[in-house]
Amino acid sequence: MTPTRRSSELELDVPGMTLAAREWGSLEGQPVLGLHGWLDNAATFEPIGPRLDDIHLVSLDFPGHGHSDARPKSGHYHFIDLVPVIFDAADTLGWETFSLLGHSMGAGAASLAAGTRPERIERTVLIDGLGPWSTAPGDAPDQLREGLDQREALGGKSPRAFDSPERAKHALAETYDLEPSEVAPIVERNLVDDGSEWRLRYDIMLKGASLLRLTEPQVLAFLGEIDSPTRLIRPSEGWPVDEKSFQTRLDAVDELEVVRIEGPHHVHLRSPERVGGLVQEGLER
Repeated sequence: MTPTRRSSELELDVPGMTLAAREWGSLEGQPVLGLHGWLDNAATFEPIGPRLDDIHLVSLDFPGHGHSDARPKSGHYHFIDLVPVIFDAADTLGWETFSLLGHSMGAGAASLAAGTRPERIERTVLIDGLGPWSTAPGDAPDQLREGLDQREALGGKSPRAFDSPERAKHALAETYDLEPSEVAPIVERNLVDDGSEWRLRYDIMLKGASLLRLTEPQVLAFLGEIDSPTRLIRPSEGWPVDEKSFQTRLDAVDELEVVRIEGPHHVHLRSPERVGGLVQEGLER
């Protein structure tokens, strides 16, 4: 696969907001919705999007990320709220059925979407994520308290600012454990020049804890409803999980293939050719 196709920008008017997106491939290709990780954006698939053959990939900026609208100040950012965003975007694109490509938070949201409307999802490819974070029922009050406290603390703050895009790339590369060149697509889309400095454009409220999480049995119920062929790409240095609990999640998905690969959480940025091939295979299953 040779990266020959360049991306183009899209705006999708969905109920209550406008979503930004990037797309690769022809309109006749297999429709695939790309879903990025927390505080990332649609450019997370910039390194692999042009490598996919016969695929029409539309990679979203989730609400509050990239160039998409933020939630109202009274709103919130829960995993479950991403599910209607996914289907609203697909409806706006005119896609009755489609496939999902998700990384991290996007993989968690894709898992919920595939388990909610399985008849609309053709194939699912997940990179280092299967279902969202969960909370034990008895921890729900503490989760809500923490979320409220952090919302109050974040109310008067703004995202980080830098004196140049290069400084931003180096700072975020250290956070992501990547090279500046590897994180460049995400950082460049995430920066805005306000005349005196370059600041990150994500909604600061995304930094706060969720007010509510699903319980683990609820997550397993969604996973159990997935009936699309699903490929999970698990990097060797990915997000830490309790392997015993995670195995229960793996067992909950009927048609699941797990592919292990060397690399960090953002392995698709570190090894785009290798991951692009695995994504292509997953979407052709």
